[in-house]
Amino acid sequence: MDSNVNRREYYRIDDRIALQMKPLEHGARFIEEDVFEQRRRELGLANHFAANQEKHRAEKKRIEQKHPEIAAYLSYLEEEIQVLATRIASSDACLPSVPTHDVNICAEGIRLELPGALPEGQSYAMCMLLFPSNTAVFTVGEVVRSIEITEGDELQIGHHTVAIRFTQLDDEDKEALVKHVHQKQLLQLQERQSILDSAG
Repeated sequence: MDSNVNRREYYRIDDRIALQMKPLEHGARFIEEDVFEQRRRELGLANHFAANQEKHRAEKKRIEQKHPEIAAYLSYLEEEIQVLATRIASSDACLPSVPTHDVNICAEGIRLELPGALPEGQSYAMCMLLFPSNTAVFTVGEVVRSIEITEGDELQIGHHTVAIRFTQLDDEDKEALVKHVHQKQLLQLQERQSILDSAG
């Protein structure tokens, strides 16, 4: 993997996501591979489909050149499958359909504010839904820092800033996170430019 891809994994954004977390039992740090794969495939079906699309991009390009009408129909089918996969993920029982947490996120981990402390070293199974793409991700993360907020907004005092490092994340889901962060960065830059232009 080249250095540009590595750098992309560390790009961070402030975001609002739907999030559910469940501690792993008996101090476990990872979920058994077959169980993890089944759960992440159920939740990240759209990410798996997008990764396969990318693998066969060259073949589709050749079809577009020789048989544009077939390529158009294939594109239609791809869009319908993507919509279906996204709906399946969005209807998952473990995830709310609206944002629940303000977070700072990248493909390596997440930082968020919680009402109480989380024990450092504890691992959690995490279901995340990203907006507006409805990208769903299942991962395992380890708490690396939990710091009490002691100053600032009185509504935040006593809460904790918690940093979690993703320790079990499939490559397809990591790439989906990277793309999400990149797209949100572009949107934020466009919004800032629009504000500057209007103030101009």
